[in-house]
Amino acid sequence: MRPASKSKDTTKKKVTKKPFFNFGGDSSARSGRPRAGTFVRTADLKEGGESLTATANEVVKSKLKSGSKNLITSTDRTVFFKKHGNEAFSQYAVASTRMARFLGMPNLIAHNAFGRINKVEGVVAGRVPGQPMMETEFDRGPYSAPEGLGPEDLPEWAKSKGYVRKSDGQYYAMTAIVVPPVDLSAPVVQKGLSDLQLFDAITGQGDRHGANIFIDPVTGQVTGIDDDSSFHAGQRADDVAGERSRATHYKGLPALVDERTAQMIIDSNPADLPYQLARRRDDTEELTEDDIANAQRRLVAVRDYLRDLKAQGRLVRVWNDATYRRAAQDPDGSYLGRQAEMQDKAAAGEVEPTPSGDAHYQLSAGPRIPQQPLDVNPANATAARQELVVRPRVTEAGPSGDRTGRRRNAVLFTGAPTADTAWRPAQARLRAQGVDPVRAIGDPDGASGTSSSSEGLRVLSGADEGTGSEGLTEIERQLIADMGGSVEQSGFRRLTLSEDDVLEVSGDVASDDA
Repeated sequence: MRPASKSKDTTKKKVTKKPFFNFGGDSSARSGRPRAGTFVRTADLKEGGESLTATANEVVKSKLKSGSKNLITSTDRTVFFKKHGNEAFSQYAVASTRMARFLGMPNLIAHNAFGRINKVEGVVAGRVPGQPMMETEFDRGPYSAPEGLGPEDLPEWAKSKGYVRKSDGQYYAMTAIVVPPVDLSAPVVQKGLSDLQLFDAITGQGDRHGANIFIDPVTGQVTGIDDDSSFHAGQRADDVAGERSRATHYKGLPALVDERTAQMIIDSNPADLPYQLARRRDDTEELTEDDIANAQRRLVAVRDYLRDLKAQGRLVRVWNDATYRRAAQDPDGSYLGRQAEMQDKAAAGEVEPTPSGDAHYQLSAGPRIPQQPLDVNPANATAARQELVVRPRVTEAGPSGDRTGRRRNAVLFTGAPTADTAWRPAQARLRAQGVDPVRAIGDPDGASGTSSSSEGLRVLSGADEGTGSEGLTEIERQLIADMGGSVEQSGFRRLTLSEDDVLEVSGDVASDDA
Protein backbone atom coordinates (compact mmCIF):
# COMPACT_ATOMS: atom_id res chain seq x y z
CA MET A 1 0.00 0.00 0.00
CA ARG A 2 1.29 3.45 -0.91
CA PRO A 3 1.04 6.72 1.02
CA ALA A 4 -2.35 8.33 0.70
CA SER A 5 -2.71 12.03 0.10
CA LYS A 6 -5.82 14.12 0.48
CA SER A 7 -8.27 13.61 -2.37
CA LYS A 8 -8.59 16.59 -4.72
CA ASP A 9 -12.33 15.96 -4.95
CA THR A 10 -13.69 17.53 -1.78
CA THR A 11 -17.28 17.84 -3.01
CA LYS A 12 -19.77 16.36 -0.58
CA LYS A 13 -21.55 13.56 -2.38
CA LYS A 14 -25.21 12.87 -1.79
CA VAL A 15 -25.74 9.23 -0.89
CA THR A 16 -29.12 7.55 -0.95
CA LYS A 17 -29.83 5.68 2.28
CA LYS A 18 -30.83 2.04 2.10
CA PRO A 19 -30.75 -1.04 4.34
CA PHE A 20 -27.33 -2.58 4.89
CA PHE A 21 -26.62 -5.51 2.53
CA ASN A 22 -29.80 -5.63 0.48
CA PHE A 23 -28.79 -8.25 -2.05
CA GLY A 24 -29.24 -11.98 -1.93
CA GLY A 25 -26.23 -14.25 -2.07
CA ASP A 26 -23.72 -14.86 -4.85
CA SER A 27 -25.67 -17.24 -7.07
CA SER A 28 -25.88 -14.72 -9.92
CA ALA A 29 -22.14 -14.20 -10.45
CA ARG A 30 -22.48 -14.92 -14.21
CA SER A 31 -26.15 -14.05 -14.71
CA GLY A 32 -25.57 -10.60 -16.19
CA ARG A 33 -27.78 -9.04 -13.47
CA PRO A 34 -25.93 -6.48 -11.29
CA ARG A 35 -26.31 -6.80 -7.55
CA ALA A 36 -27.12 -3.95 -5.24
CA GLY A 37 -23.87 -2.60 -3.88
CA THR A 38 -22.61 -3.84 -0.54
CA PHE A 39 -22.13 -0.93 1.86
CA VAL A 40 -20.57 -0.87 5.35
CA ARG A 41 -21.42 1.71 8.00
CA THR A 42 -20.03 2.41 11.45
CA ALA A 43 -23.00 0.63 13.04
CA ASP A 44 -22.09 -2.59 11.21
CA LEU A 45 -18.74 -2.87 12.99
CA LYS A 46 -17.94 -3.93 16.52
CA GLU A 47 -16.62 -1.35 18.95
CA GLY A 48 -12.93 -0.54 18.75
CA GLY A 49 -10.48 -1.23 15.97
CA GLU A 50 -6.76 -1.56 15.48
CA SER A 51 -4.68 0.80 13.37
CA LEU A 52 -2.11 -1.32 11.57
CA THR A 53 1.54 -0.28 11.59
CA ALA A 54 4.26 -0.98 9.02
CA THR A 55 1.90 -0.07 6.19
CA ALA A 56 2.35 2.93 3.91
CA ASN A 57 -1.40 3.75 3.97
CA GLU A 58 -3.42 3.99 7.13
CA VAL A 59 -5.40 0.76 7.48
CA VAL A 60 -7.79 -0.01 10.33
CA LYS A 61 -8.56 -3.61 11.26
CA SER A 62 -12.01 -4.29 12.69
CA LYS A 63 -14.77 -6.91 12.80
CA LEU A 64 -18.31 -7.07 11.51
CA LYS A 65 -21.14 -7.63 13.93
CA SER A 66 -22.72 -11.06 13.76
CA GLY A 67 -25.89 -9.73 12.14
CA SER A 68 -24.01 -8.08 9.28
CA LYS A 69 -23.87 -10.87 6.74
CA ASN A 70 -23.04 -11.23 3.05
CA LEU A 71 -19.72 -9.38 2.99
CA ILE A 72 -17.39 -12.24 2.07
CA THR A 73 -14.79 -12.51 4.80
CA SER A 74 -13.14 -15.01 7.12
CA THR A 75 -15.05 -16.93 9.76
CA ASP A 76 -13.95 -14.46 12.45
CA ARG A 77 -15.56 -11.64 10.38
CA THR A 78 -12.39 -9.54 10.23
CA VAL A 79 -12.37 -6.61 7.81
CA PHE A 80 -9.92 -3.86 6.89
CA PHE A 81 -10.85 -0.25 6.22
CA LYS A 82 -8.77 2.13 4.08
CA LYS A 83 -9.67 5.77 3.54
CA HIS A 84 -10.33 6.90 -0.01
CA GLY A 85 -7.60 9.13 -1.44
CA ASN A 86 -5.59 9.99 -4.51
CA GLU A 87 -3.40 6.91 -4.06
CA ALA A 88 -6.03 4.70 -2.46
CA PHE A 89 -8.91 4.65 -4.92
CA SER A 90 -11.88 2.89 -3.37
CA GLN A 91 -13.82 2.78 -6.67
CA TYR A 92 -11.09 0.71 -8.33
CA ALA A 93 -10.95 -1.81 -5.48
CA VAL A 94 -14.74 -2.26 -5.58
CA ALA A 95 -14.76 -2.45 -9.38
CA SER A 96 -12.14 -5.21 -9.18
CA THR A 97 -14.46 -7.25 -6.98
CA ARG A 98 -17.34 -6.71 -9.40
CA MET A 99 -15.12 -7.71 -12.32
CA ALA A 100 -14.11 -10.92 -10.52
CA ARG A 101 -17.77 -11.81 -9.99
CA PHE A 102 -18.62 -11.01 -13.60
CA LEU A 103 -15.88 -13.35 -14.83
CA GLY A 104 -16.96 -16.16 -12.49
CA MET A 105 -13.88 -15.83 -10.23
CA PRO A 106 -15.43 -14.29 -7.07
CA ASN A 107 -12.92 -15.76 -4.61
CA LEU A 108 -9.77 -14.89 -6.56
CA ILE A 109 -9.42 -11.54 -4.78
CA ALA A 110 -10.71 -10.07 -1.52
CA HIS A 111 -14.31 -8.86 -1.40
CA ASN A 112 -14.14 -5.04 -1.47
CA ALA A 113 -17.10 -2.85 -0.59
CA PHE A 114 -17.67 0.86 -0.15
CA GLY A 115 -17.97 2.06 3.41
CA ARG A 116 -18.35 5.13 5.58
CA ILE A 117 -16.79 4.69 9.01
CA ASN A 118 -16.98 7.55 11.51
CA LYS A 119 -17.92 9.88 8.63
CA VAL A 120 -14.82 8.87 6.62
CA GLU A 121 -15.42 7.30 3.22
CA GLY A 122 -13.28 4.49 1.87
CA VAL A 123 -13.17 0.79 1.08
CA VAL A 124 -13.81 -2.15 3.41
CA ALA A 125 -12.11 -5.41 2.45
CA GLY A 126 -12.97 -8.81 3.87
CA ARG A 127 -10.14 -10.85 5.30
CA VAL A 128 -8.90 -13.64 3.00
CA PRO A 129 -7.56 -17.04 4.12
CA GLY A 130 -3.88 -17.64 4.62
CA GLN A 131 -0.70 -15.61 4.79
CA PRO A 132 1.15 -13.28 2.43
CA MET A 133 3.71 -14.71 0.03
CA MET A 134 6.12 -12.01 1.15
CA GLU A 135 6.45 -9.99 4.35
CA THR A 136 8.81 -7.20 5.27
CA GLU A 137 10.33 -6.42 8.67
CA PHE A 138 11.17 -2.87 9.73
CA ASP A 139 13.48 -3.02 12.71
CA ARG A 140 16.21 -0.47 11.93
CA GLY A 141 15.65 2.80 13.74
CA PRO A 142 13.90 4.71 15.09
CA TYR A 143 14.28 7.73 12.86
CA SER A 144 12.67 11.09 13.51
CA ALA A 145 11.26 13.37 10.87
CA PRO A 146 13.35 16.46 10.05
CA GLU A 147 12.44 19.62 11.94
CA GLY A 148 10.15 21.96 10.07
CA LEU A 149 8.55 19.24 7.97
CA GLY A 150 4.77 19.63 7.96
CA PRO A 151 2.34 16.73 8.54
CA GLU A 152 1.26 16.82 4.89
CA ASP A 153 4.88 16.26 3.80
CA LEU A 154 5.63 13.33 6.10
CA PRO A 155 4.27 10.53 3.87
CA GLU A 156 6.37 11.60 0.89
CA TRP A 157 9.49 12.00 3.05
CA ALA A 158 9.00 8.53 4.59
CA LYS A 159 8.44 7.01 1.14
CA SER A 160 11.66 8.55 -0.21
CA LYS A 161 13.59 7.00 2.67
CA GLY A 162 11.84 3.64 2.59
CA TYR A 163 10.51 4.17 6.14
CA VAL A 164 7.25 3.16 7.77
CA ARG A 165 5.69 4.76 10.81
CA LYS A 166 5.02 2.50 13.77
CA SER A 167 2.66 2.88 16.70
CA ASP A 168 5.29 4.77 18.75
CA GLY A 169 5.16 7.57 16.21
CA GLN A 170 8.72 6.93 15.03
CA TYR A 171 9.93 5.79 11.63
CA TYR A 172 11.80 2.57 10.90
CA ALA A 173 13.71 1.14 7.94
CA MET A 174 13.32 -2.28 6.34
CA THR A 175 15.70 -4.97 7.57
CA ALA A 176 14.31 -8.22 6.13
CA ILE A 177 12.23 -9.63 3.28
CA VAL A 178 10.66 -12.84 4.58
CA VAL A 179 9.41 -15.49 2.17
CA PRO A 180 7.36 -18.53 3.28
CA PRO A 181 8.45 -22.05 2.21
CA VAL A 182 5.81 -22.55 -0.49
CA ASP A 183 5.81 -25.56 -2.78
CA LEU A 184 5.34 -23.59 -5.98
CA SER A 185 5.12 -26.79 -8.01
CA ALA A 186 1.77 -27.70 -6.37
CA PRO A 187 -0.84 -27.52 -9.17
CA VAL A 188 -3.22 -25.45 -7.03
CA VAL A 189 -0.50 -22.84 -6.50
CA GLN A 190 0.51 -22.79 -10.16
CA LYS A 191 -3.07 -22.35 -11.35
CA GLY A 192 -3.87 -19.78 -8.66
CA LEU A 193 -0.91 -17.56 -9.52
CA SER A 194 -1.63 -17.84 -13.24
CA ASP A 195 -5.34 -17.03 -12.74
CA LEU A 196 -4.46 -14.00 -10.60
CA GLN A 197 -1.94 -12.69 -13.12
CA LEU A 198 -4.47 -13.08 -15.93
CA PHE A 199 -7.16 -11.32 -13.89
CA ASP A 200 -4.76 -8.48 -13.08
CA ALA A 201 -4.16 -8.01 -16.81
CA ILE A 202 -7.92 -7.46 -17.22
CA THR A 203 -8.18 -4.92 -14.38
CA GLY A 204 -4.76 -3.34 -15.01
CA GLN A 205 -3.63 -4.09 -11.46
CA GLY A 206 -0.13 -2.64 -11.06
CA ASP A 207 0.71 -3.31 -7.41
CA ARG A 208 0.50 -7.10 -7.09
CA HIS A 209 3.74 -7.72 -5.21
CA GLY A 210 4.17 -10.73 -2.94
CA ALA A 211 2.68 -8.99 0.10
CA ASN A 212 -0.56 -8.53 -1.85
CA ILE A 213 -0.84 -12.24 -2.68
CA PHE A 214 -2.10 -14.57 0.05
CA ILE A 215 -1.83 -18.36 0.13
CA ASP A 216 -3.81 -20.72 2.33
CA PRO A 217 -1.17 -22.84 4.11
CA VAL A 218 -3.47 -25.88 4.13
CA THR A 219 -5.22 -25.84 0.75
CA GLY A 220 -2.84 -23.72 -1.31
CA GLN A 221 -5.65 -21.41 -2.47
CA VAL A 222 -4.22 -18.14 -3.85
CA THR A 223 -6.03 -14.83 -3.26
CA GLY A 224 -5.17 -11.23 -4.12
CA ILE A 225 -5.67 -8.30 -1.76
CA ASP A 226 -5.26 -4.50 -1.93
CA ASP A 227 -6.87 -3.98 -5.32
CA ASP A 228 -7.03 -0.20 -5.62
CA SER A 229 -4.00 0.23 -7.93
CA SER A 230 -6.02 -0.90 -10.92
CA PHE A 231 -8.13 0.51 -13.74
CA HIS A 232 -6.97 4.12 -14.32
CA ALA A 233 -4.45 3.84 -11.45
CA GLY A 234 -2.75 0.77 -12.96
CA GLN A 235 -1.39 -0.55 -16.25
CA ARG A 236 -2.30 1.29 -19.45
CA ALA A 237 -5.23 -0.26 -21.29
CA ASP A 238 -3.45 0.01 -24.66
CA ASP A 239 -0.48 -2.04 -23.43
CA VAL A 240 -1.98 -5.11 -21.76
CA ALA A 241 1.04 -7.20 -22.77
CA GLY A 242 3.35 -4.69 -21.07
CA GLU A 243 5.56 -4.46 -24.14
CA ARG A 244 6.13 -0.69 -24.00
CA SER A 245 5.95 0.05 -20.29
CA ARG A 246 4.82 -1.64 -17.13
CA ALA A 247 3.30 -0.49 -13.87
CA THR A 248 5.48 -1.14 -10.83
CA HIS A 249 4.66 -4.81 -10.27
CA TYR A 250 2.85 -5.62 -13.52
CA LYS A 251 4.08 -8.81 -15.21
CA GLY A 252 2.00 -8.81 -18.39
CA LEU A 253 0.02 -11.76 -19.72
CA PRO A 254 0.98 -15.19 -18.35
CA ALA A 255 2.43 -17.60 -20.89
CA LEU A 256 0.71 -20.51 -19.11
CA VAL A 257 -3.07 -20.27 -18.72
CA ASP A 258 -5.52 -22.87 -17.43
CA GLU A 259 -7.90 -23.97 -20.19
CA ARG A 260 -10.97 -23.80 -17.92
CA THR A 261 -10.11 -20.29 -16.75
CA ALA A 262 -9.44 -19.25 -20.33
CA GLN A 263 -12.80 -20.57 -21.51
CA MET A 264 -14.69 -18.63 -18.82
CA ILE A 265 -13.04 -15.41 -19.95
CA ILE A 266 -13.51 -16.19 -23.65
CA ASP A 267 -17.20 -16.78 -22.94
CA SER A 268 -17.60 -13.38 -21.23
CA ASN A 269 -19.09 -10.48 -23.16
CA PRO A 270 -17.22 -7.15 -22.95
CA ALA A 271 -20.43 -5.39 -24.01
CA ASP A 272 -21.91 -6.31 -20.60
CA LEU A 273 -19.23 -4.42 -18.64
CA PRO A 274 -20.88 -0.96 -18.66
CA TYR A 275 -23.93 -2.52 -17.02
CA GLN A 276 -21.86 -4.49 -14.52
CA LEU A 277 -19.50 -1.65 -13.57
CA ALA A 278 -22.09 1.15 -13.46
CA ARG A 279 -22.63 3.07 -10.24
CA ARG A 280 -24.97 1.36 -7.79
CA ARG A 281 -26.97 2.56 -4.85
CA ASP A 282 -24.80 3.81 -1.98
CA ASP A 283 -21.60 3.81 -4.04
CA THR A 284 -19.52 6.72 -2.76
CA GLU A 285 -17.30 6.85 -5.85
CA GLU A 286 -17.80 5.76 -9.45
CA LEU A 287 -15.84 4.80 -12.53
CA THR A 288 -15.66 7.29 -15.38
CA GLU A 289 -16.84 6.42 -18.86
CA ASP A 290 -13.18 6.17 -19.88
CA ASP A 291 -12.48 3.77 -16.99
CA ILE A 292 -15.23 1.44 -18.22
CA ALA A 293 -14.25 1.77 -21.89
CA ASN A 294 -10.64 0.90 -20.99
CA ALA A 295 -11.82 -2.09 -18.96
CA GLN A 296 -13.63 -3.31 -22.08
CA ARG A 297 -10.48 -2.71 -24.12
CA ARG A 298 -8.38 -4.82 -21.72
CA LEU A 299 -10.94 -7.63 -21.67
CA VAL A 300 -11.09 -7.72 -25.48
CA ALA A 301 -7.28 -7.87 -25.68
CA VAL A 302 -7.08 -10.69 -23.13
CA ARG A 303 -9.85 -12.68 -24.88
CA ASP A 304 -7.99 -12.34 -28.17
CA TYR A 305 -4.80 -13.55 -26.51
CA LEU A 306 -6.60 -16.55 -25.02
CA ARG A 307 -8.23 -17.42 -28.32
CA ASP A 308 -4.78 -17.49 -29.92
CA LEU A 309 -3.45 -19.80 -27.19
CA LYS A 310 -6.46 -22.06 -27.63
CA ALA A 311 -6.08 -22.19 -31.42
CA GLN A 312 -2.42 -23.12 -31.01
CA GLY A 313 -3.20 -25.82 -28.45
CA ARG A 314 -1.14 -24.01 -25.81
CA LEU A 315 -3.65 -23.78 -22.94
CA VAL A 316 -2.79 -25.84 -19.86
CA ARG A 317 -5.06 -28.75 -19.03
CA VAL A 318 -2.83 -30.35 -16.41
CA TRP A 319 -0.49 -28.44 -14.11
CA ASN A 320 2.64 -30.49 -13.41
CA ASP A 321 6.41 -30.30 -12.94
CA ALA A 322 6.91 -29.30 -16.57
CA THR A 323 4.58 -26.28 -16.30
CA TYR A 324 6.21 -25.34 -12.98
CA ARG A 325 9.72 -25.37 -14.40
CA ARG A 326 8.72 -23.25 -17.36
CA ALA A 327 7.05 -20.59 -15.21
CA ALA A 328 9.84 -20.65 -12.61
CA GLN A 329 12.37 -19.64 -15.25
CA ASP A 330 10.51 -16.42 -16.07
CA PRO A 331 10.70 -14.05 -13.07
CA ASP A 332 10.11 -11.05 -15.33
CA GLY A 333 6.98 -12.47 -16.94
CA SER A 334 5.16 -14.55 -14.32
CA TYR A 335 4.08 -14.24 -10.71
CA LEU A 336 5.33 -17.77 -10.05
CA GLY A 337 8.73 -17.00 -11.57
CA ARG A 338 9.09 -13.92 -9.42
CA GLN A 339 8.19 -15.90 -6.30
CA ALA A 340 10.63 -18.68 -7.25
CA GLU A 341 13.37 -16.08 -7.64
CA MET A 342 12.60 -14.66 -4.18
CA GLN A 343 12.72 -18.14 -2.66
CA ASP A 344 16.11 -18.71 -4.28
CA LYS A 345 17.35 -15.41 -2.84
CA ALA A 346 16.00 -16.28 0.59
CA ALA A 347 17.63 -19.72 0.52
CA ALA A 348 20.95 -18.08 -0.38
CA GLY A 349 20.54 -15.27 2.17
CA GLU A 350 20.94 -12.58 -0.47
CA VAL A 351 20.77 -8.87 0.30
CA GLU A 352 18.45 -6.25 -1.21
CA PRO A 353 19.79 -2.66 -1.15
CA THR A 354 17.28 -0.06 0.09
CA PRO A 355 17.53 3.74 0.48
CA SER A 356 18.23 3.28 4.20
CA GLY A 357 20.49 0.20 4.19
CA ASP A 358 20.48 -3.46 3.23
CA ALA A 359 17.54 -5.80 3.79
CA HIS A 360 18.19 -9.54 3.96
CA TYR A 361 16.05 -12.17 2.25
CA GLN A 362 14.96 -14.88 4.68
CA LEU A 363 12.89 -18.05 4.55
CA SER A 364 10.29 -18.09 7.30
CA ALA A 365 10.22 -20.97 9.74
CA GLY A 366 7.57 -23.65 9.60
CA PRO A 367 6.54 -26.59 7.44
CA ARG A 368 6.44 -26.46 3.66
CA ILE A 369 3.05 -25.35 2.38
CA PRO A 370 0.43 -26.17 1.23
CA GLN A 371 0.04 -29.12 3.58
CA GLN A 372 -3.13 -30.57 2.00
CA PRO A 373 -3.29 -28.96 -1.46
CA LEU A 374 -6.54 -28.89 -3.36
CA ASP A 375 -6.65 -30.99 -6.51
CA VAL A 376 -7.27 -28.57 -9.38
CA ASN A 377 -6.42 -30.85 -12.30
CA PRO A 378 -9.37 -32.49 -14.11
CA ALA A 379 -10.23 -35.99 -12.94
CA ASN A 380 -8.48 -38.78 -14.89
CA ALA A 381 -6.66 -36.19 -16.99
CA THR A 382 -3.27 -36.79 -18.50
CA ALA A 383 -0.89 -34.17 -19.77
CA ALA A 384 -0.99 -33.62 -23.49
CA ARG A 385 2.26 -34.36 -25.26
CA GLN A 386 4.14 -31.11 -25.67
CA GLU A 387 6.69 -30.00 -28.19
CA LEU A 388 9.42 -27.42 -27.98
CA VAL A 389 10.69 -25.90 -31.18
CA VAL A 390 14.01 -24.09 -30.94
CA ARG A 391 15.31 -21.77 -33.59
CA PRO A 392 18.85 -20.75 -32.66
CA ARG A 393 19.54 -17.07 -32.18
CA VAL A 394 21.81 -15.24 -34.57
CA THR A 395 23.39 -12.33 -32.77
CA GLU A 396 25.78 -11.02 -35.39
CA ALA A 397 25.52 -10.34 -39.09
CA GLY A 398 28.33 -10.85 -41.58
CA PRO A 399 30.25 -7.96 -43.17
CA SER A 400 27.45 -7.41 -45.67
CA GLY A 401 24.72 -7.78 -43.08
CA ASP A 402 23.76 -11.16 -44.56
CA ARG A 403 23.18 -13.79 -41.84
CA THR A 404 22.64 -16.69 -44.21
CA GLY A 405 24.77 -19.67 -43.35
CA ARG A 406 26.00 -18.41 -39.96
CA ARG A 407 26.31 -21.30 -37.54
CA ARG A 408 26.33 -21.58 -33.80
CA ASN A 409 26.13 -24.22 -31.12
CA ALA A 410 23.21 -25.36 -29.04
CA VAL A 411 23.20 -27.87 -26.23
CA LEU A 412 20.33 -30.01 -25.05
CA PHE A 413 19.92 -31.55 -21.59
CA THR A 414 17.33 -34.24 -21.00
CA GLY A 415 16.57 -36.15 -17.85
CA ALA A 416 16.14 -34.84 -14.32
CA PRO A 417 18.54 -32.08 -13.25
CA THR A 418 19.55 -31.88 -9.60
CA ALA A 419 18.10 -28.42 -9.03
CA ASP A 420 16.49 -25.55 -10.88
CA THR A 421 18.84 -23.24 -9.01
CA ALA A 422 21.68 -24.78 -11.06
CA TRP A 423 19.82 -24.43 -14.37
CA ARG A 424 19.11 -20.71 -14.31
CA PRO A 425 22.74 -19.55 -13.81
CA ALA A 426 23.85 -22.26 -16.24
CA GLN A 427 21.69 -20.69 -18.95
CA ALA A 428 23.40 -17.36 -18.47
CA ARG A 429 26.88 -18.91 -18.58
CA LEU A 430 26.14 -20.73 -21.82
CA ARG A 431 24.58 -17.76 -23.54
CA ALA A 432 27.65 -15.69 -22.64
CA GLN A 433 29.59 -18.21 -24.74
CA GLY A 434 27.20 -17.90 -27.70
CA VAL A 435 25.47 -21.19 -26.97
CA ASP A 436 21.70 -21.73 -26.81
CA PRO A 437 20.78 -23.95 -23.82
CA VAL A 438 17.76 -26.23 -24.10
CA ARG A 439 16.38 -28.52 -21.41
CA ALA A 440 13.79 -31.28 -21.68
CA ILE A 441 12.65 -33.11 -18.59
CA GLY A 442 11.93 -36.82 -18.81
CA ASP A 443 10.62 -39.05 -16.04
CA PRO A 444 11.99 -37.35 -12.87
CA ASP A 445 11.63 -40.47 -10.75
CA GLY A 446 13.23 -42.78 -13.28
CA ALA A 447 10.19 -45.04 -13.14
CA SER A 448 10.35 -45.68 -16.85
CA GLY A 449 14.07 -46.23 -16.83
CA THR A 450 14.57 -43.52 -19.43
CA SER A 451 14.88 -40.39 -17.33
CA SER A 452 18.40 -39.62 -18.52
CA SER A 453 17.96 -40.53 -22.17
CA SER A 454 17.71 -38.07 -25.02
CA GLU A 455 14.93 -40.06 -26.62
CA GLY A 456 12.39 -37.72 -28.14
CA LEU A 457 15.03 -35.47 -29.67
CA ARG A 458 14.64 -34.96 -33.39
CA VAL A 459 17.02 -32.78 -35.36
CA LEU A 460 15.17 -31.67 -38.45
CA SER A 461 18.27 -30.14 -39.98
CA GLY A 462 21.79 -29.33 -38.95
CA ALA A 463 24.46 -31.62 -37.54
CA ASP A 464 23.83 -33.73 -34.45
CA GLU A 465 27.29 -34.12 -32.95
CA GLY A 466 26.22 -36.77 -30.45
CA THR A 467 26.84 -37.16 -26.74
CA GLY A 468 30.56 -37.83 -26.54
CA SER A 469 32.66 -35.93 -24.01
CA GLU A 470 35.55 -35.30 -26.38
CA GLY A 471 36.13 -31.63 -27.09
CA LEU A 472 33.89 -30.29 -24.31
CA THR A 473 34.64 -26.74 -23.26
CA GLU A 474 35.36 -25.98 -19.62
CA ILE A 475 32.05 -24.20 -19.20
CA GLU A 476 30.21 -27.19 -20.68
CA ARG A 477 31.98 -29.58 -18.34
CA GLN A 478 31.07 -27.40 -15.36
CA LEU A 479 27.48 -27.19 -16.53
CA ILE A 480 27.26 -30.96 -16.86
CA ALA A 481 28.65 -31.35 -13.35
CA ASP A 482 26.04 -28.92 -12.01
CA MET A 483 23.16 -30.51 -13.86
CA GLY A 484 23.79 -34.21 -13.52
CA GLY A 485 27.35 -35.25 -12.88
CA SER A 486 28.30 -36.74 -16.24
CA VAL A 487 27.51 -36.60 -19.94
CA GLU A 488 25.39 -39.74 -19.65
CA GLN A 489 23.51 -38.61 -16.53
CA SER A 490 22.70 -35.19 -17.91
CA GLY A 491 21.63 -36.48 -21.33
CA PHE A 492 23.97 -33.95 -22.92
CA ARG A 493 23.99 -33.46 -26.68
CA ARG A 494 25.86 -30.82 -28.60
CA LEU A 495 24.29 -29.54 -31.80
CA THR A 496 25.57 -27.25 -34.52
CA LEU A 497 22.72 -25.39 -36.14
CA SER A 498 22.44 -22.72 -38.79
CA GLU A 499 20.02 -19.81 -38.61
CA ASP A 500 17.23 -21.66 -40.38
CA ASP A 501 17.73 -25.05 -38.68
CA VAL A 502 15.02 -26.26 -36.33
CA LEU A 503 15.31 -28.49 -33.28
CA GLU A 504 12.22 -30.23 -31.90
CA VAL A 505 12.01 -31.85 -28.49
CA SER A 506 8.93 -33.92 -27.73
CA GLY A 507 7.68 -35.02 -24.33
CA ASP A 508 7.39 -33.06 -21.09
CA VAL A 509 9.26 -29.97 -22.15
CA ALA A 510 10.29 -27.90 -19.19
CA SER A 511 12.07 -24.93 -20.56
CA ASP A 512 13.46 -22.65 -23.07
CA ASP A 513 13.01 -19.25 -24.45
CA ALA A 514 15.57 -19.81 -27.19
